[in-house]
Amino acid sequence: MRTLVETGLTVLSELAPIMVVALFSEMDRGRSFYRGSVIPALRQTEEYLTHVPGWDSGAVDPEILWRALFGVQFGTVVHHQLTEEPIDSATIAQRLTRLIATGIR
Repeated sequence: MRTLVETGLTVLSELAPIMVVALFSEMDRGRSFYRGSVIPALRQTEEYLTHVPGWDSGAVDPEILWRALFGVQFGTVVHHQLTEEPIDSATIAQRLTRLIATGIR
């Protein structure tokens, strides 16, 4: 899971500027881009997310999980790009994975 999260942060660090323009510059085109490109790419993680060792896969909705992961990763990357704070993908991935794996207590 940590590798998946870290890879997502790294990829989004490169793609976020272009994705923001593609998604939000014109809503109709943004919808088309999201539905045709982003959703299919994210759905590729569903198989992995339903077979994470130690998880009760019946209790995990893979679509909700990939949407949540994408949202947190995208928001984190955009925050770091707009504030120009360096992003430590490995540390963020470790903390996010711990949060997902253990929940908020």
